[in-house]
Amino acid sequence: MKKTIAVLLALLMLGLAACAQSAPKQAETASAETQTSDAQKAETAESDDPAAPDFTLTDQFGKEHRLSDYKGKVVLLNFWATWCKYCVQEMPDLQKLHEKYSAQEDPQLVLLAVAAPGQGGEQDAEGIKAYLETNGYTYPSLMDTDGSVFKTYGASALPTTFVIGRDGSVIGYVPGAMTEEMLEKVVAQALNTDTAKEEKQ
Repeated sequence: MKKTIAVLLALLMLGLAACAQSAPKQAETASAETQTSDAQKAETAESDDPAAPDFTLTDQFGKEHRLSDYKGKVVLLNFWATWCKYCVQEMPDLQKLHEKYSAQEDPQLVLLAVAAPGQGGEQDAEGIKAYLETNGYTYPSLMDTDGSVFKTYGASALPTTFVIGRDGSVIGYVPGAMTEEMLEKVVAQALNTDTAKEEKQ
């Protein structure tokens, strides 16, 4: 199952565009060589079945989120920045996904975005909050004020989305913006993978 979703994620990476984060200046690039390398990393990570590093951050509404509290659900962990045009392109589809699953009585998917105020050319926390409010984005965007979570997850190409299974392991990750269709495929595969694992236990 791990290999199956690794292959799916690798295929989705082809042709994806991403911004390269290079502190302190802002830079937007889409390097095919970098994306190919990231695809290989994803497959390696899949085979090792690593646990997702835990953290606690506060979102734009002042609510505290601890990643491990969402164990039992699939989590999409999306690293982004307001200056990244590919992140901005992806956000309306992330909002749709959030609205779809958060409306369910017992949502099996949680979307958590992570921004780094004041890091790598990003705005401060108030600027990020204002951006989210102005554009109507209500899914949780966690404030990584010291950049430690970005560093721990190695999120340098933006956006980067990690897929975390119900058991708290990293199923895979996608460096680059995804379309609504791609997001739905990744989510469906992740949910199906975890369901199959539970049935075997």
